[in-house]
Amino acid sequence: MALPRVHGSLVRTAAGDGPSRVAVTAHGPIQTATLELGYPMMGEVDIADDSVVFALVLGIRNSARWDGIDLRPGQVFVYPSHGLHQATDSAGMTVGMITAPMTAVQATADQLGRPLDRVEQRVLDGRAAKLLLAVHRQADRRADGDNIMRSLVASLTAGTARPGRSRRASASRAITSSVLGYLADSDEWLPSMVTVCRIASVSERRVETAFHDVYGIAPTVFLRHRALSEARLRLLSAMPGETRVGTIAHDLGFHHLGRFAQQYRDAFGTLPSDTLGTRA
Repeated sequence: MALPRVHGSLVRTAAGDGPSRVAVTAHGPIQTATLELGYPMMGEVDIADDSVVFALVLGIRNSARWDGIDLRPGQVFVYPSHGLHQATDSAGMTVGMITAPMTAVQATADQLGRPLDRVEQRVLDGRAAKLLLAVHRQADRRADGDNIMRSLVASLTAGTARPGRSRRASASRAITSSVLGYLADSDEWLPSMVTVCRIASVSERRVETAFHDVYGIAPTVFLRHRALSEARLRLLSAMPGETRVGTIAHDLGFHHLGRFAQQYRDAFGTLPSDTLGTRA
């Protein structure tokens, strides 16, 4: 699922009964998007390049958490360049996005006499959030890009923002990010807790607390979901007769094939052999 000016990894954690779609519209340098996530997921997204991303909570089917914050419809999260968005969603949701180059935002702010030295990662409430939600609705009707940019600047300078992270939450986000960053650059999928603690340079108890703060689950559960999601992707892209389920399971750190099959079925509602068989 390609998203404008962001990259990262959102992994599926269970079967879902709804579609997953993304619709993107360009307004000059600004891009708006609507994402429908029809299944539970969790993971981390990094804001790329010199950009500002506004993530709007449009709808929640059950419960979800971003950056350790329990979500409700109408919230707007602001992410600056290379900000981290860490999410867990238990039942599917609808998200709006507005992305813009930071240079364009700063130029518009200067023109309006509201200079911005920097943009901080935070949560917008009140009038600022309502303004961005209105902008996203207008963008669906191909609103003028200049007007959208002025609204973005107004929301950032409205003075109605509150910090999105406490000191502990910030530290927890850094811990989980360091673990995921290391694993993304390595071939490890199910590292031991000793390895995880070494990566994060903290105790096992602090690692447990960090994952519960950010994702609401234990690190071992998070890592298992991550590995199972990768197994599903590999099975879907493999050719039956040329690839064995056991080979994929072993490569991802699952050394007991029967246990792997049961965990896979619990997560996705089907056996790994059936997923592989869909390519037949």
